Amino acid sequence: METFLTIAAVALGFGVLAIIASILSRKSMEKSVAMSQSLADFALARFDDLDVDGDGMITHTDIDVILYGELAASFSPAELVLLKRLRFDLCYAGHLISSHPSISPMSGAVVVLEWHGANRDDLASYTERIQRKYAERYSKS
Repeated sequence: METFLTIAAVALGFGVLAIIASILSRKSMEKSVAMSQSLADFALARFDDLDVDGDGMITHTDIDVILYGELAASFSPAELVLLKRLRFDLCYAGHLISSHPSISPMSGAVVVLEWHGANRDDLASYTERIQRKYAERYSKS
């Protein structure tokens, strides 16, 4: 009986964690929707500054070079907040540009690492796409 209660408690704990994760995911996407137009406007206005390597795509690497280097000084505090959000939302704002499967030698688990980037067209349609994705995910049928 004690083993059953332990298993039930663990299962209940995982259930509660799943509910909390679902709520946090929804709240995060709501923030993405709310900030999408400001984010797109900022990224389009400063595209050439954000595309550090000049390849026509804003990537995590471009954003990290700005955030953690000397280029951060050329952005206002409000722009840096938007830039951090763009980094977080790049998988929604842009598109998949590369992926690489990685296999853990210890567990054999496979994880697919994905790299995303956003071009001008992606950013111009970001608000519409994130609103549609939110509606698909959270609207009641």
